[in-house]
Amino acid sequence: VIIMSQAHYVRQILIRFGMADCNPVRHPMGREKLHPPRGDKADQKLYRAMIGSIMYLAVCTRPDLAYAMSVLSRHVADPRTEHMAAAKRVLRYLKGTEDRVLRFKVTDNFDIAAYTDASHADAADLMRKSTGGHCIKVGGATVMWKAKVQSWVAVSTFAAEYGALSVCLMSLFWLHAIMKELQITYSTPTVVSVDNRGVVDASNQTLNKHKNKTAAIKYYHVRDSVENGMIAVQHIATENNPADLFTKPLQGKKFQKFSKFVLGEQEDKEK
Repeated sequence: VIIMSQAHYVRQILIRFGMADCNPVRHPMGREKLHPPRGDKADQKLYRAMIGSIMYLAVCTRPDLAYAMSVLSRHVADPRTEHMAAAKRVLRYLKGTEDRVLRFKVTDNFDIAAYTDASHADAADLMRKSTGGHCIKVGGATVMWKAKVQSWVAVSTFAAEYGALSVCLMSLFWLHAIMKELQITYSTPTVVSVDNRGVVDASNQTLNKHKNKTAAIKYYHVRDSVENGMIAVQHIATENNPADLFTKPLQGKKFQKFSKFVLGEQEDKEK
């Protein structure tokens, strides 16, 4: 097993921000929603330093931090005390998980599996835009992940989920190109798992009702990839979709299950 660890870096930032002796928590985010700027202002320079330091972890080896960073980074321009408290909560989570690592199994199987999800209209501070997320595994190891507010306002859950699938597809285009250049073989089509049956059905049949140009482009982007055999879109039960980790502040057993899955702490299971 190959591991990527930033435990030393975690200990450094805990010391830097005076959190070396803090009490750990089990989740990076609580259930409470963060609000648009209101209340007392926080130290902007300190907040930006915290977010930048944690973001480095979220991008490199800690996909379990991706959703929290997607939410907290929205407030770097005008942080308030509740945002600072939420950032310190992430540091408290790191205190209890500083030794978590990203694992890669040694294998000669480089097949790709992708999972996508969206949380419809959850960004109340950004005109009710939706959060989309995905993770991509190669040979059972997570190599790509994303949690990001969509750049458009989705008018339905279907639109948000289909948009998330389209974004995931762009990541797959890049990954396929890299693997081809490195002459790494993998099975096709790449299976992309989605927990919205409407999206699965729309991906596998021809529709001609898209009057909106943006929606039509996303639809045909996916349909073209299905028809040429690049991807196959399949349904996955919500309770088994690890992409939930990138679109919601999960708690309890569900957070532990999906964070272990994306970090490679448990064996890849057939969904």
